[in-house]
Amino acid sequence: MATARANADLAAPVAAVYAVVANPARLPEWDVTYDAVTPRQAEPGEEPTFEAHRVLADRAMRLVCRVVEEESPNRFAFACGGDAGEQVGEEFLLADGSDGAGTRLTRQADFDFGNVDPLGVVPEQIYLQAWLDRSVEQAFGRLGVLLGAGGGEAGPAVAGPASPPALAAAPPVAPPPPVAASADADRLPPAPPEDAVVDISPEAVGQGRWPPEGGKQGGVFDFVKIEFEVFLVAVVVALVFLAIIVVFAVR
Repeated sequence: MATARANADLAAPVAAVYAVVANPARLPEWDVTYDAVTPRQAEPGEEPTFEAHRVLADRAMRLVCRVVEEESPNRFAFACGGDAGEQVGEEFLLADGSDGAGTRLTRQADFDFGNVDPLGVVPEQIYLQAWLDRSVEQAFGRLGVLLGAGGGEAGPAVAGPASPPALAAAPPVAPPPPVAASADADRLPPAPPEDAVVDISPEAVGQGRWPPEGGKQGGVFDFVKIEFEVFLVAVVVALVFLAIIVVFAVR
């Protein structure tokens, strides 16, 4: 079982707060975990009952509740049973505020889901307790707003957090100044003509003529010729070594 107990100081008088919290039909107005509450007709001498649809800890419940304590304007309590064995209890204690004008409200909520883990991975007590604590805090805030908006006897509304000031528009960014031409640009060699034949021979590269300043007819053929000469030298050397090996083998 998980239990949450919290206090809130409300500006509204005790009678106005009691008129809201002791009316189960108004629970959805200030506690968002309640989807709907429907009073049931009670037989003479029976405790008042009501049916509630509630979602807590990712679990939807249909609860049948009965009022167990009703001491206006200081105490109200009810207990509920769910279709799946859930047990829910709520108690509200009201007293004059410290300033003598408002209300000190204490709410205690007890929940038991019966060893069922709503997520399947988080221990039930930890998960349920977190939900319960959060729902109680949110309900107090909504209750204060409701009473301040005329839901009970009028009282000052609960002020929410101030909105952050609007951000000033950023000034436009000026475009960068144009880049001045380098003084060395005039000394760069001119581009070769479109009909020039580029010399890619090793001699041109080795002599610092790459990139070439102009064209040289037959540069590609010179390169191929040199490659062929190197190939012939390699063949000759290989034949010489082969001849030497044959001579030594014959001896």
